[in-house]
Amino acid sequence: MTRHLFLAFALFAGWAANGAGADKKLLLIAGNPSHGYMEHEYRAGCLLLQKCLAHTPGLSVTVASNDWPKDPAAFDGVDAVFMFCTGEGGHPAARPERLKLLGDLMSKGVGFGTCHYGVEVEKNKGAAEFLEWQGGYFEAFWSVNPHWTPNFTSFPDHPIARGVKPFAIRDEWYYHMRFVDGMKGVTPILTAVPPDSTRGRPGVLDAHGGNPEVQKHPGEPEHVMWAYQRPNGGRGFGITGAHYHKNWVDDNFRKVVLNALLWITQLEVPAGGVESAVTPGELMQNLDPKSPPKPSRKIVFVAGKPSHPPGMHEFRAGSLLLQSCLRKVPDVTSVVYSNGWPENESAFDGANAVVIYADGGAGNPAIQGNHAKVLGKLAEKKVGLGFMHYGVEIPSTNGGAQLLSWIGGYYEHQYSVNPIWSPEFKTFPDHPVSRGVQPFSTRDEWYFNMRWPGEKQGITPILVAVPSAEVREGPYVYPRGPYPHIVEAKDREETLMWVYERPAGGRGFGFTGGHTHANWGDPNQRKVVLNALVWLAGGEVPKDGILSSVSAEQLGANLDPKKQPR
Repeated sequence: MTRHLFLAFALFAGWAANGAGADKKLLLIAGNPSHGYMEHEYRAGCLLLQKCLAHTPGLSVTVASNDWPKDPAAFDGVDAVFMFCTGEGGHPAARPERLKLLGDLMSKGVGFGTCHYGVEVEKNKGAAEFLEWQGGYFEAFWSVNPHWTPNFTSFPDHPIARGVKPFAIRDEWYYHMRFVDGMKGVTPILTAVPPDSTRGRPGVLDAHGGNPEVQKHPGEPEHVMWAYQRPNGGRGFGITGAHYHKNWVDDNFRKVVLNALLWITQLEVPAGGVESAVTPGELMQNLDPKSPPKPSRKIVFVAGKPSHPPGMHEFRAGSLLLQSCLRKVPDVTSVVYSNGWPENESAFDGANAVVIYADGGAGNPAIQGNHAKVLGKLAEKKVGLGFMHYGVEIPSTNGGAQLLSWIGGYYEHQYSVNPIWSPEFKTFPDHPVSRGVQPFSTRDEWYFNMRWPGEKQGITPILVAVPSAEVREGPYVYPRGPYPHIVEAKDREETLMWVYERPAGGRGFGFTGGHTHANWGDPNQRKVVLNALVWLAGGEVPKDGILSSVSAEQLGANLDPKKQPR
């Protein structure tokens, strides 16, 4: 009994001593901070991989941050080096002395792997070495780096693929790598067929965005991860994904990299691959100090059905024109729904502002079916609401109260008027919506004498002008008038555009112009409305307002199919 215990203890002691002494050393080199929030998180990604490998028997993992280890001793006795870092001319390895150091290690059979941007080196600064060490690399004007979603459905019979199930994940997956001649020693691990559009425009020659060579292979599969068995017994691999830090949460994406790290370290990959788990909290640890992006402000345009003669009430074309002008505004997205209302109310999900540019009166989209209820719920959530031109008119007994509460005012039949005239907008209030707007005048069907609440609290007039006696005396567009209460208000300043801060929160605006489509070509009319749209959604209006330009071609695009008057 005593003899058996002694032998068991001796065997255990020998195993422990040999195991401790035989630990493989894996060095993960994380690059300096780069790119935007949750992108190119080299350090956080390496520390996450280290955490996942922490309980792997016979393996010691060290992470060196900021491009390169401070102490050269970090390379002593190392069995594999993995680089997740910036590439091209800024690649940490692309210095003569570092290439020599790594080359000496590779000659001893040390493993080597790179990830994402780290697979790219310049042809005269590391390309030959990367071919020798890992069998391939990203070469400018040969490889491409599009964002796409490959569908990985099959895998080779290779240790790195053990336990990996089919998966698909959107990332900046580089492809069309420069591989060793004949791909001798290379085993593709992740392969998929990219959309042909990711190969770049035909004839383009760009360092990263497309080239004639990659365009010769439409519809063909491309390799985005590979393993390399070097002639001297050393091992290498490259994976082109991992632009997005969030992708480390994907079990299969993570597993295929963890398997590869064991393989290049010359450790046996388990039959089911390396098992690991990453919680959302762990994913957010150790991120580089970068500001998260501001949440995008969503503006929903509701463009009315075709109405009036050509060039008038071009609700769809006007909305699409404003949308195009907003595309360059940071943190703002917009969507246009035609024919008076979206088919599905989910269109309003996540909206920060809804703008109705449509016919009004009894046909106003806001009061059809359950639409007023939908808009009311949005207002309760402090969503901005805006109405333009005819859209500001609504029956006093059916929607008037709602528009008063949503935008502060509305056009009331036979109380307000709708003449064609040319107001002179000369002065503007100190308000974000008027930023950068210069004095202007456009001839349009500018409504005035809106119905306001008893107290105009929360309302700021933006565009004001004094109609002449001739304008007040009519004729108006409909009814022809004149109305005594309009004529009697001679020399009174009228509000033609206004903004409203709702007492319970949320914003509104009304704009009475927009009858004549050509007026969107006026930079100041366009600017004051673009400013209002951004403000309505809770965005920050620049000090000079929203800058935009509109060509004659753009102004003539998307017009409704209407017959020309005889």
